[in-house]
This record gives sequence, structure tokens and C-alpha cells, in this order.
Amino acid sequence: MDPDAARRVAVLDLVARRTAALTARDKGTWLATVADPGSPFGRRQGAVFDRMLKLPINGFGGQGVDVAGPLTPARAAVLGGDAWVATVHQSYELVGFDRAPRGYDASFTVVRTAAGWRFADDTDGSSQPQPWDLPSLTVVSSPTTLVMGDLPAERLRQYLALGDAAHARIAGVWGSALPAVIVAPARVEELTAQLHRGTTTGLDQVAAVTDGPIVADQPAGSDRVYLNPQAFSRLTTEGRRVVVTHELTHVTVRGTTTRAAPLWLSEGFADYVGFRGLRLPPRSVAADLLKKVRAGSGPTGLPGAIDFDPSRGVIAPTYSAAWLAVTRMAAMHGQDAAVRFYRAVAADSVGDPALSHDPDALTARAFGSVLGTTESAFTADWLAYLKTLAR
Repeated sequence: MDPDAARRVAVLDLVARRTAALTARDKGTWLATVADPGSPFGRRQGAVFDRMLKLPINGFGGQGVDVAGPLTPARAAVLGGDAWVATVHQSYELVGFDRAPRGYDASFTVVRTAAGWRFADDTDGSSQPQPWDLPSLTVVSSPTTLVMGDLPAERLRQYLALGDAAHARIAGVWGSALPAVIVAPARVEELTAQLHRGTTTGLDQVAAVTDGPIVADQPAGSDRVYLNPQAFSRLTTEGRRVVVTHELTHVTVRGTTTRAAPLWLSEGFADYVGFRGLRLPPRSVAADLLKKVRAGSGPTGLPGAIDFDPSRGVIAPTYSAAWLAVTRMAAMHGQDAAVRFYRAVAADSVGDPALSHDPDALTARAFGSVLGTTESAFTADWLAYLKTLAR
């Protein structure tokens, strides 16, 4: 076996020991994979283990190892010539909430000791932080919602109640609702790290975001809803209800469909479920959009993907436009028809393989097959509706 292969096998063995330690709740075995449990890195790893035990983790393990870039000469001089940096491809599931593994990369500096290869640090490479990396992690849960974050437990219990109530609202529209995981960091910097983003650009416009791996032609199975601590805290009680319901709608729809829908449909439908039952006047909710309509700078067609990009400008009017498009669809054709329309675009079987990967073509077809109209006719009616509201 070549040296690099041998090193990769050794690291996978260390990860396997950690898997066994986590299953057995054996902190000693976990720390035995660390070169010096009393070092700052060792103490951090002990804290990580304690936080991981708060979560219903299953299937934790390594899926592969890459040799990362070389250590700097200064670090190599401190750690020894044999030291190297490993990128470990790991995965896990949260029992009762995930229906597929969630993968991430973790980097470790590995050194040779008298007992064999051991982990010595995690600062020489680039890792993808996970919720258990949040300091002072607290976890609250119900059968339908799991909330974790480094905020006071009472705050997290409020978010749990929002999640449970949203679950019932989503089931009332979509016909079913999936359990959901909410991550609530205390600081925006923690949010950007959890999202694996290098910048906060655009996050000031986003109160929450749903993120998770997507595999072609398969439903999402390990989504997370991340709350933006600054933007979410500024919302009213009704606003928080709308945002949590909106994001958990994404979790259910992504988890019960196999194809992407146009953003105007996915975001508009999530807002439709979020605002449902609040009896808020459309002219008030969509005031930002209607102001543009009155000024002659309103939309000329259904919003495109670029219109939802917060790095390109203010996106609130775009969300209002999408919400009113789905609201209009439900008003004209019925809520059940709006759901059938979404399922025809994102969930139903499609005979033509080429068509199955063309959301715009599927959407155009659904206007006729489900609603008995055309996309152009629907759009014209919706634009006229916006002008009526703007008067």
C-alpha cells in the first residue's frame, strides 16, 4: 500500500473509533483518537462530543479521506515532518427527522504518535461547521420539530412552538407535513459559517433560509432551516409565524417532490401557506410591490430566478409578486388546484425524460393540464390583478 493510501486508511480507522464512541457514549474512546486530550484542540473535541450527545445522531461516520494541502514550514517544524492535513468526508442523520444522510467535510491535522496516527488540530485546513459546533448548544424537540442553537432555552422553545404550529398549517394545505430541523445561531457570523458562506452579503434581507443537499430525481432528505438572528429578531409575532411556516413548507415540499419548480412558484407557494389564515390585507402585505406598480416599474412577467438574488438588490417586492401570483391562482381555481399544479410541475410522473428536467416546460404544461388555461393568459390576469390592487 502506498504511503498516502495507508494514511487515509488510518484516518478512516480513527473515524470508525469515533463512531463507536459516539454510539456507546464513551468520551474516553473519543478522546483516545486525539494526540493530546489536554491540549486546546483536545478540550475542544471533548466539548464537541458533549454537544453531539444532545442530538439524536445516527449513522455518523467517514465516507472517504483526501490529503489536503501541505502544512506551512512553520507548522511542520512544530508538528513534525510526518504531520499532514486530512479532509474527511463525513455524514450523519438525525433520527426521526432526516430521511437521508447529510454529508459535510471536516479537516484534521494528523500526527504520528507512539500509539499510531492521531488527530492533533483542526485549524490547518478548512472544515464545514455543523450545528454541534455552536457554543453552548441547547436542543429542544417534539415529534414534528427539532430546534437547536446557542440561544436561551426559552427562546428555542418559542421557536419549537412556531414549528409545531407550522407543521399543522402545512399539512392542511399540502395534505401532509414532514418533521423539520431548525438551527438558531446567536450571531450572524455563526450563521454564515453554518451555511458555509464566505460573506454576509444579502443576508440582511433574509430572516431564514432552508438548506440541504439535493440529489437529482430524489426528494430532499436532510434539510435544515437556519434562522438569521438579526433579521428574525426584528420580526413581529405574525412575521415570525409567516417566516417559520414559509421555510417549513419548503422542507415538506422539497421532501415530497423530486424536481425543482420555478422560484416564483416555490417561494410564492411557501408564502401562500405562511400567510394563510392571518387575514392580512394584500394591499398592506404587498405595499412594496404595489408602490412599484403605481410608479410604472412593476413586473411585466412572472419573477425569474435572478429576481430573487439578494446580492443584486431589494428582493421583498419579488416575494410579494410571487405570493400574489399563487394567491391569485388559488382564488381563481381553488387551493386544491394550486397544490395539484405544484405537484404536476415538481412531483408527478413525466413520460418524456427531456421534459422532466425542464421546469419551465413542465410549468407551461401544468397551466393547461391542471388549470385549463395558458401561462400567458394567467400572467396577463395576474398583472391586471396587481394594477387593480395598486389603485
